[in-house]
This record gives sequence, C-alpha cells and structure tokens, in this order.
Amino acid sequence: MRNLKKSTRRSVQYFTLPEAKRDGCTLSVDAVSEQMLATLQCSDGICGSMLGYVIMNNGNIYRCDTLTAAPIIEIELDRQAMPEGVNQMTVFNSNGQVLADRLFFICPKPSVTDSISFTAESAWLKPCGKVTLNVQTLPNAMFSFSAMDAMAMPGEKRGNLKTWMLLSSEVRGYIDHVDYYFESDDQEHRKASDMLMLTQGWRRYNWEEMAGLTPREKLQPVEDKFYVFGKLNEYRKHNPVNDVDLELILYNQYGQSLTGNTKTDKDGNYVFGLPFMDGEWKMFFYTRINDKKKTFRVGVDRQISPTPRYISPVEASVKMPKGPNMFVHSEDEPVPEGEEFIPITQKNIVLQNVTVKAKRRYFTNDDFKFKNENYARKWASLYYDIDRELDNIRDRGEEEPTIFELLAKKNAMFNNPECIDLPIVGGDPDTTGWADWYGHMSYGHQPIEWIVDNGETMNAGAITSETSAAGDTFFPMWLDEIKSVYIAPYDPDYDSRAAARGALGETPGEVGDDKSNHVKIYLYLHHRFTTESNKGIRRTYFQGFNEISTFQMEDYNVIPPMADFRRTIYWAPEVKADEEGKAKIEFFNNSTCEEMYISAEGMTPEGKFVLKD
Repeated sequence: MRNLKKSTRRSVQYFTLPEAKRDGCTLSVDAVSEQMLATLQCSDGICGSMLGYVIMNNGNIYRCDTLTAAPIIEIELDRQAMPEGVNQMTVFNSNGQVLADRLFFICPKPSVTDSISFTAESAWLKPCGKVTLNVQTLPNAMFSFSAMDAMAMPGEKRGNLKTWMLLSSEVRGYIDHVDYYFESDDQEHRKASDMLMLTQGWRRYNWEEMAGLTPREKLQPVEDKFYVFGKLNEYRKHNPVNDVDLELILYNQYGQSLTGNTKTDKDGNYVFGLPFMDGEWKMFFYTRINDKKKTFRVGVDRQISPTPRYISPVEASVKMPKGPNMFVHSEDEPVPEGEEFIPITQKNIVLQNVTVKAKRRYFTNDDFKFKNENYARKWASLYYDIDRELDNIRDRGEEEPTIFELLAKKNAMFNNPECIDLPIVGGDPDTTGWADWYGHMSYGHQPIEWIVDNGETMNAGAITSETSAAGDTFFPMWLDEIKSVYIAPYDPDYDSRAAARGALGETPGEVGDDKSNHVKIYLYLHHRFTTESNKGIRRTYFQGFNEISTFQMEDYNVIPPMADFRRTIYWAPEVKADEEGKAKIEFFNNSTCEEMYISAEGMTPEGKFVLKD
C-alpha cells in the first residue's frame, strides 16, 4: 500500500493507491488508425490460462470471445462494424474478474435522412402573426421543438440529444465543445476523442455486476415503486422507539387523498407503500402511543440529491449565441409593406358609458405589503429556503437549531469577532454558548440589521437569548416560524434616507444612525394561529412525478395584438410525425421577432436520432 502526497497552500492531502497485484495484464487499443488493433500483454503468472473479453455499447454486448493468455496478444477490430458512440472492451479471467478494460469512441456517420427539415408557409414574420411550419422527417418520429427570438438569445446552445446519448453521458465532468467530436471522423478528431476517453471516461456499466460477481444494490427502493420510509427517534434523544402507532395522510390540490397506518419495528423503522402519483402532495405524520398523541422525531429517508460540484470558469463563461436559422433575410432584401403594428396598450379605445349603482367597500391587505418577498429578492445576493432546510434536518432526525445556528453552520461569512473563544462555524449549543452569538453576530465582520416581514428593523446588538425568548422584543429564533431568509450585503435605502435627512437639515451620519455598512438580513415568517398544535404531528411534503408542462401562449386569433416580448416564442415537447414523416406546427409570433432560431431533436421508435441541422 502506497500513499501519494499532494501538497497545497492550506494543507497536505493523502490519496491511497490500490494495492499492486503480482499477476495481471494490460490492454491498449489503437482507436485512431483506420485498422483498429487491441493489444493485450499478460504477465508470466497467467500465461497459458483461459481468458475472455467482451465489447459493449450502451450496456449491450455485441462481441465476445475466449483466448489463451500469452505475453502478447493482438485482436483486430473492425471499425466499420462497431456501433456509434462510446464502446467498452473488458478482459476478464475464468472467474469473471476484470483484468483490464478500455473505452474508445466511434464517431457517428452523418446522414441526410436523419435531419428534420422545416418549410414556412410565409417568408416573413409579422408582429403577433401566425407562424405555420411544415415538417418532414423520418416516419413516426417523436421530437421536441422550440423557437426563439434570435435577437434575444442569452447564449449559445451546445450539444443535443445525440451528443448526450452517444458521448456526454459516458464522460465524467464538463465537455467544453461537445459538438467538436461529431464534426468529422479524421485523425485529428479521433485523437481528441481518445484523449477524452482516457482522461474523463468512466464505467457506466459494471462488468462484475453484469457477470453476477458483485450483487447490484438498489440505492433507492423507488426504483420499484413509491415508498415513504424512515426512522423514529425520541424527541430529545437519538434513541429509536419501537411499537409506535404511525398514521400517514397525503392530499393534493385536486382533493385526492391517501391514508395509511403502521407500527415501527424494534429499530424504530417504518415504511409505507404508495401508488405512482403526480405533482407535490402535502404529507402529515401522526404519532401515538396507546391512542395518545406523543411527539417524536420523524425522519424520512429521501436525501438523494446529487452531490454539489465545482463549476469551472470555462463552464460558467458566457457563450456567444448562434445566429438565426429561420426567416433569415439579408439587409438588401426589401421589407414587404404592411399595416403598421400598434399594440392594444397604445391604442385609443372608447368604452361604453357605465352607470354606477353601488360601491363595494375596499379593504387593504397589509400582509401583502409587509410580507411581500419581492423587495428582499430584488437586493439580496443569497437566499435560504428555511422550510426545505428544516425538512432536511427533520428527515435526518437531527435536533432543530435556531436561525443563528443554521446560518452560521451554512455560511462561513457569519462570524463572532467579540467572542473569539467560540467556533466560527458549527458547534454544540450546550457547550459553546450559542446565546452569546445573538448579540455579537456579524457578517464578514460587518454589523447586521435584521428585518422581519419588511417591518421594523433590529440591530444585532439588541437581540439576546432573553429578549427573543421571553422578553418584550419579539424575534423569530426557531426555524418553524420562518419560511425564507435573504441576505443583502448593501443597504439599498441608505442613500435615499440620507438625502431625506439632509433636506430636513439633519445630519445623516450621526452615531448609531449611519447604517451604510450594515448587512441587511430579511426574514419572512409563516402566518401561524395561536391555537395551532404541533404535538404528535409532523407536516411536510411528498414529491411525485413532475406534471406535464404546457407552453403558455396568447391566442391572437381571439385577443387583439399587444406588446409581447417573449424570448421563447414557442415550445412543444412532443411533436409526433405521421407514417410519412410529416407534421405541422402552428404558433403565434411575439411583437418584435423578425428572425428566429429553431431547434428540434428526437428519436424514432427504432431508436434512431432525428435532428434539425
């Protein structure tokens, strides 16, 4: 066992290398030459033994054979007979154990018959006018279609269904220009794709699992059907509780509901089987012992989100958008004369006289003013969904922290310069004195101004564990009271307030009044009822299948044309061609688009790709 040491500015990291084996073989594949050759070199210890090899594409084995191990073995591969995309060659012994494997890429051959062609019934686009496109592609093909205003595209579109299925899904990490590997099948592009396989390729299909040597473990039972499962712990401790009556109720916005009952086992585990459902459902857990409500920590095992990854500057860079590919006109081409477009919002419309017979009393909605999150959303640079954070904490069966603890654990910018003996991030509130954070917490060493529901502001120094818990000053400490948090490093109102004070002859920069360097943190609360009881209840949600989305578009056959600035003119996720490969797409233009960029990609029932060039 050897350790590889990597030195960095901050620390030294150690990487454990796999143990070296006494016997084995190496595999190399010449994936660049026209006559492909796989070379196998075996050690003396396995020479004379029986070996096998397979070549797979998309998990399907299309070539397999056995051979006798020798110092050097050469296997000829027919490039023309190999399927397109990433191929995997695996060499194994008589026990099925993998000795060597190699990935290589076969560039797909372009074909005119695989393209989707569009013909417009009109050569020019009219503001809010109807657009009709006749489609010709392969018979019975299903494809997704989108049309965008070419002058309003935010960035270049790279890759498509074909590049994803044949290459990107088999490569770990980001590919800067995936279309490059499909441009040509010459020596230069073959070398580039082979380097990509050697540096970023990963084994999507595990041969030892396919051979039955390693059992395939289902990480989530949802692969079979929907389940709600987890574990119950005591409310103040982490001890599991058995033989607890657990009732589950789910309902959605359409009035559908599901109920179920079970008991926890000796380890506190429970499970409910559900049918397949669409959309988001409200989910309630009721816990009882001897028909009496009792509160437990109800954990739900659903933390299956992908691990966050680093986004490279290349991946995050802005790409230049592509030019129009539909309704493209040259500058010298004359524009046809037509009726001047005037949106309905700019027309003078005479309404009929109306006689007022009664007046309705008008009530103001103060909650909208004080609980509207649009103001904080406009200025904030960070946002925390506290409802989701609290759900994740409860799912893991952890103790619920205060809002100060949560923010400090999630964001290292929160610090406590006046209490240097306390940790900056994390810590046990029982041993590190979290109450001391309340009055001295800062953000990037800048003072914090806390704002609750866009109402009265409160300096961090005014918040203590006594006042927020039982004193005259209310401050929401607990997560179940808060639904969202926004952090704005700059006070957007300071300049206007300073100007107003200056107009009144006041000094804007008096001590205790200048908050230009304060970091504003907006907290928005749930509307809670005083009679609400949480004993023996946990409220959360269950996410089923995503509901089918439909593109919202105005029908200008029904309403008059208006100022319309849609960047996406139309989107249709499922366009079905008939037995002759024909289809028709109709939609309405916006009020400004003169040239379009359209995109279409899909597959035939036989699995053949169809794309718009």
